Amino acid sequence: MGPLTAENAPEIWSQAIASLSGFAGEHAKQFHRVAISAPNRLVVSFPARYTLSQTYCTQNTARFEEALRQIAGAAIRVEFAVLEEAPALVEASQPVRAVNPLQRLGEIAQHPMIRRATELFGAQPQRVDEPRIDG
Repeated sequence: MGPLTAENAPEIWSQAIASLSGFAGEHAKQFHRVAISAPNRLVVSFPARYTLSQTYCTQNTARFEEALRQIAGAAIRVEFAVLEEAPALVEASQPVRAVNPLQRLGEIAQHPMIRRATELFGAQPQRVDEPRIDG
């Protein structure tokens, strides 16, 4: 197949996992991307929800490296990583919890800084000014 390049890395990885049977191939199919981190070194990344697959593949690295050697005709080291996922945005279908001004004032009064100001100065929150969103 020739030397490992950024262009052929995904194809080489796909062929290597296709040559494996059982759990190894099934877990390896959950990958998100393949990149080259150094000459003859692949980094196979999994979405965070597939941490189990990443762990399985890491525990069986030698098996994957042998499959890669068979496909590429050269020794290729492989590393398995988990991608950080951005926090999910609140879906529009979720109802927004309505809080009346007195409830909001009570919540603010429980904040550690506000409680400390109350202790030091005898101050009590009178109102809550929500931040303005200009758009």
